[in-house]
Amino acid sequence: MKIVAAIFLLINLLAFSSEKDYLSSHVKGIDLENYREESFIYLDDQTQSKVFFSGEYHGFEENYKIRFQLIKYFYEEHGIRRYLGELGYSSGYFLNKYLETGEEKYLNIVNYSLEGSYDFSKDDYEFWKALYIYNKELPKGEKIKVYGLDMDLQYWIPVLAVNDLLEKLDIDKVDPEDREAMQSAKTLFKEVSDVILPPEMDSKDIYKNMRRVVKEGKLRHRKKEVVDAFKISRLNFILERTMAEKYYSQEELVDIEAIIHNALNTLEFLDFRASEEISFHMRERFIFENFIRLFKAFPHDEFYGQWGRFHISGREGSSEIRFAQLVEDFAPNFYKNITAIEFVYNDKTHPDYKKKRVREKLKILSKYIPENSGAAIFDLRKLPKESKVLDRSERRYIKYIIIINSPTAAEKLNK
Repeated sequence: MKIVAAIFLLINLLAFSSEKDYLSSHVKGIDLENYREESFIYLDDQTQSKVFFSGEYHGFEENYKIRFQLIKYFYEEHGIRRYLGELGYSSGYFLNKYLETGEEKYLNIVNYSLEGSYDFSKDDYEFWKALYIYNKELPKGEKIKVYGLDMDLQYWIPVLAVNDLLEKLDIDKVDPEDREAMQSAKTLFKEVSDVILPPEMDSKDIYKNMRRVVKEGKLRHRKKEVVDAFKISRLNFILERTMAEKYYSQEELVDIEAIIHNALNTLEFLDFRASEEISFHMRERFIFENFIRLFKAFPHDEFYGQWGRFHISGREGSSEIRFAQLVEDFAPNFYKNITAIEFVYNDKTHPDYKKKRVREKLKILSKYIPENSGAAIFDLRKLPKESKVLDRSERRYIKYIIIINSPTAAEKLNK
């Protein structure tokens, strides 16, 4: 028995030594206030990946700082200019208008529609302003663009987006058989948009106005008209019977199809009144469908996105349907080209700390964080099999962990 015990102890010591040596040599500190390319050097050889996802716990200011640094890194080192956001496609459309023009009314339409959510924060607002400044200096045709893969839960934004797109359409040049239907759609979207955001109203008041519109039932009787107008617009644009190519670039046509498709999906979701389990499933499937649509449109491009950690989690150990699981089911080989980066928060007061697995990871990893670092990234791709940092299911999808020290709650956005 003594010999067996000695062997067991020796194995444990060797395993600990192996894990210690690996982790101490596969970590880089991150300065949250100043971007340093060398902080992300472990991502340099990820040449086979088509998609990079970082997974956060929502509502903390450090998330936005790391998101900006990762966008900058992936653009400069991988040439990735397509950012996948956890937001509706129409919100992405207006954020792109803001990034292109600098007109804050477009940013306000998105951010001030988020009242009550984790992204209704000064940090999120300042993130987009910083990205605008960075984007402005990039070469024409190479600027970063935002794509929202989530449903349009701020369901009024698609109406504003389609109205904005239709404004440049010259009805007199539309094919005669489509002219009346398109004029009707254009008129309707303008009328409804003026109720959602009256021309004289400050765009920062959009959410307050929508609460008033809903309470007073101002648009209730127009719902069927709006749905029909979405369908008419979608059919005409997709079939290109309106000579849409004369007015819109190929990327704009991708936007039009996605905005309208996503709006109809959202309306279906809101009408369904499903159980929580089915609602989760529907949302993840809509995200997946948007993801696939984007890849069909840009099959040779790479992408980066930052999402809630739930969406990029793998199958094992979970009975819930998740976006990552749907990708794996649909295209297992493609799924291998997705690199997931998990955020973990090193603070006993953080809500994440209540989870046993989080505490176990912090117990192992925190001792290897470089001194005076606000955060640190661990490369776990070749983690020793004996290590307990990742369990069997996590090894399937997590390739990096970023530990964030002493996270601070994001500051609420005020007018």
